[in-house]
Amino acid sequence: MLNVYLHSLLTFLAASDTVSTVPVSGPGLDPVHISDTVRITAYSRSKFLELGRSCTIFDLSPELANGLDLMLSQGVFLKQYGVGGSSTIGRRGADATQTQVVWNGLPVNNPMLGMADFFNQQAGSMDRVELVEGGASTLIGSGSVGGTLYLNQFPHYGSKPVLQAFSEFGQFGRQSQLIKLQKGTSTWYSSTTLNHRFTRNDFAFFDPVWGENRTMDQASTEQWGWNQHLAFRPSPESPWSINAKAEQLVGERGLGQMWGRSAALGVQNDQTFRWVIESQYQSGIGVFLLRSGQTQNRIQFQDGVASTNHWDSSRSVARHLQLEYHVAVRDWEILAGQDALGIDAQTPTYQQEQAFLASFVALNRHSGPWHYSLQSRVEWVERLPTYSLSIERDVASGQMRFNAHSSFRRPTFNDRFWNAEPTTVLTPETGLGTEWGWHSALADRSMKWDWVVYARELNAPILWLPTQAGFWQAQNLWKSRFVGLQGSWQWRWNHWEFHQRWDAVRSWLWASEQQAKPSQQVFVPNLNGVAALHYSVQSWRLGLRINHTGKRFVQTDNASALPAYQLVECQVQYQRASAPWALTLGSENLTNVDYQNMPGRPMPPRTIYFSIVYHPILTP
Repeated sequence: MLNVYLHSLLTFLAASDTVSTVPVSGPGLDPVHISDTVRITAYSRSKFLELGRSCTIFDLSPELANGLDLMLSQGVFLKQYGVGGSSTIGRRGADATQTQVVWNGLPVNNPMLGMADFFNQQAGSMDRVELVEGGASTLIGSGSVGGTLYLNQFPHYGSKPVLQAFSEFGQFGRQSQLIKLQKGTSTWYSSTTLNHRFTRNDFAFFDPVWGENRTMDQASTEQWGWNQHLAFRPSPESPWSINAKAEQLVGERGLGQMWGRSAALGVQNDQTFRWVIESQYQSGIGVFLLRSGQTQNRIQFQDGVASTNHWDSSRSVARHLQLEYHVAVRDWEILAGQDALGIDAQTPTYQQEQAFLASFVALNRHSGPWHYSLQSRVEWVERLPTYSLSIERDVASGQMRFNAHSSFRRPTFNDRFWNAEPTTVLTPETGLGTEWGWHSALADRSMKWDWVVYARELNAPILWLPTQAGFWQAQNLWKSRFVGLQGSWQWRWNHWEFHQRWDAVRSWLWASEQQAKPSQQVFVPNLNGVAALHYSVQSWRLGLRINHTGKRFVQTDNASALPAYQLVECQVQYQRASAPWALTLGSENLTNVDYQNMPGRPMPPRTIYFSIVYHPILTP
């Protein structure tokens, strides 16, 4: 009852106008100007979620404008359904439906599929990309069980005009172009990004079923996209400001072929459009935020075996309305708010509409070397509360971290309505998780390291399994459990830089309470990570990166698994100190490893590519 009263009180206080932006420094951001007192130093909810958790801030660069390349650069587990298929991420054993992607404050996982396809996620227009590990359902809501990826854009008031252009060409018809122009004054800011990607993917592969070499056919992919960010404030001292952001991606991809199959898997067309408007107002009692936005997804799919005239299509519209209230009192920080979400979804099998409402509150306290955070959220439709407690302790040589949280994921529309046959009643996944970690660095920051031990248990996990009637259907199983060790190490010395990140996890699954021996959770790599070494001298920079993806079981009886593989990438970059351009020559899959992300679906072999970046600062 106390929790309900707290929610009601703080939601009433937050019923005014508007949101706070993010004046924090980091890769891709301008330094913070302390005199800019209108903005609070919190970028909405992610600051509260960072406390006590392991976080990764991605080093943005034009070469990593593609969301897929960005994830691989930090060793995030990426599961690709063939060369042209969907590409999804997972953290700490969680699958893509349990890993939430938040674009400028809006959760953008597809409401029907429950996951975000990184073919439709761009990073070139972003100012900050950050991965917060562990469950974050207390402030994000459904689906944030294993991790949350934030894609954020911030206004750079007073910035000089900057033009950024990138072009890349490589084997198998690979090409990519991006252009970004930004300009800011003391009262307004504008950023425009255009991008295009195309790959023919006509590589050769050996088919062990047919026992012969083949050429990948009907696997070309192409995407066009744009992003626009506009911001305005009446004056540098004004307590009010507004941000508007919009992005559209349109693509077509051939899904290629499988071993032992002559027909193509099919063709998929994707259309993604999303927008958000944020308004913020700083009063004497705190900062009020109002965020309104919408995400639209349309997928058209043509099976390679079915009639060429038959296309399956699915459409969804998710409308968001978010109210937030921020206030700082001495060593306390308070965040409270309300989320409203309405979803319209339509497929050949069903048409559904549903609305969800949630309230949340978070309290942070900084007292000397101690930092505490207590968070709570209530999902009113499911009548489901979630909670989180985080503690950090600063010591002379580093920082100790602890987090304990509950989390949940509601069934997706496809889980509930995809099959024409009556489906069993599905309940949301609910779980508990915890992590203990240590972060430390040398005094000169030439070396720093981080390690985390984590555990999570989910009740009623939702999996798609075959039924006796012969079709697949989403079902609640009894429970699943994950235990893992995660670490990172960064080192710099003279001309050398080295970093590595890895995640080792064990997972278990029980189908029923009577099942004595657990099964292995499917498609969870037992070890995943990256190691990268760079050497810089004068105008040259040489890099070597190794991505490791461990063994992934594809059956829950431990009988069959995809083998582990390592992908090696090398780069040679040339950039003069005074020149606004850089040239890069590189190779992916340098050792030419045959590997699969899905059974029987070959991936590209060694690929040579060349890129140029042009990044001048223009005169006003």
